[in-house]
Amino acid sequence: MPTDFVARFVDVDLELVQRRLPALGAACVAPRRLVRQAMLENDAVRARGAWVTVGSEGDRNALTLHDGRSGDGVEVPVADFGSARRFMEQIGFTAVAHRESYREEWRLQHIAFTLSDWPGLPRSLEINGPQEEHVRWAAQNLGLDFAHAVIGPDQFAGVPETPPPPQPVQAANASFQPVARAVAQEVEEFNIVDLGWSASPGFEPDEFWVNWVMILENPNRGHYCEFPTVQVTARDQGNYVVGTDDQVLHILPPGGRLAWAGSLSTNGVPHTLHIAGKPAEWHPTSRPPEHFLPFGYQGVRFKTNGDSCVVTGEITNPYPQYVEQVVLTALFRDAEGDLVGGEHTYIEGLNPNGATPFSLEGAVATPVASLDLMAAPWSSVSDDPWEQLLRRP
Repeated sequence: MPTDFVARFVDVDLELVQRRLPALGAACVAPRRLVRQAMLENDAVRARGAWVTVGSEGDRNALTLHDGRSGDGVEVPVADFGSARRFMEQIGFTAVAHRESYREEWRLQHIAFTLSDWPGLPRSLEINGPQEEHVRWAAQNLGLDFAHAVIGPDQFAGVPETPPPPQPVQAANASFQPVARAVAQEVEEFNIVDLGWSASPGFEPDEFWVNWVMILENPNRGHYCEFPTVQVTARDQGNYVVGTDDQVLHILPPGGRLAWAGSLSTNGVPHTLHIAGKPAEWHPTSRPPEHFLPFGYQGVRFKTNGDSCVVTGEITNPYPQYVEQVVLTALFRDAEGDLVGGEHTYIEGLNPNGATPFSLEGAVATPVASLDLMAAPWSSVSDDPWEQLLRRP
């Protein structure tokens, strides 16, 4: 099913764009208003490659089911954003993403211009047209460097509907000279830079439990990743899948790393384990990686007792702010330095520049010779725990 062609530009002078759009013959069709969107999923819609969004734009609220395979969407008006989201959560849906921004829309025939901003974040412009040449024409006449554009629709909001047949686009002012310019970065996907796992028999026949640990790395210095998701798959010796599951994390900071330990139940003896990243939601940030200070550790000791490893010590807070909660992941390594297991725990109440004791215990299949510790701020109520900690612009 064909879709619109979409190009997005970041760090745009929106005031200048607003002055230039009338010169193209464009008109403002939706004044600046607050837009809220929440993405929700459950096992049934995820299995169909679908998802649900609850959206609010000014006085318009809607619940939409998006079909990622066909590009179709079914929209139902709702009275209130918050009530609709709570209703979906009450019937078994889980909110996996949330976004707010101020948005303004302009239109020129079949070309749509969406101007977005949010306090402290780089402002952006999205140009949506029936064909690539229409979008290129609009970008050129706004002075935007198309080589710096991020191509593709906003996956959070779903796939655009099929446009009407394209019509020729003519400038309203032939003497218009492009003066605005956007600077955007090409975003690379996150990498899985280290992985380890072990398996042990379960309680049922042919049941095994796989304990795995991984480290994700963000190669982008100017973008952070929201809700990075990986698919964990175990296969038997015949290369048949014996278990698979998705793991959704929180925030992967720019130029940073994030460790996580999890488990997977399999129906058969696992022979290999593969972890693959899924398409991610990326956001620009003006905070360099150097602002995301790593947490420190002191007095760390570990001891292997049979098939488990106990780790104790203190985690130190490098920030002058109180940290409500962090997730701490221990990465167990053997004598050759390979990952053989891991475990994570949540630590609450880190005083500014203070130290907080911790203890965790994880399953291991081989003796542990050394370990690494990696921590990140965590929250069950905030969409971005780094935002409060850093007050990220």
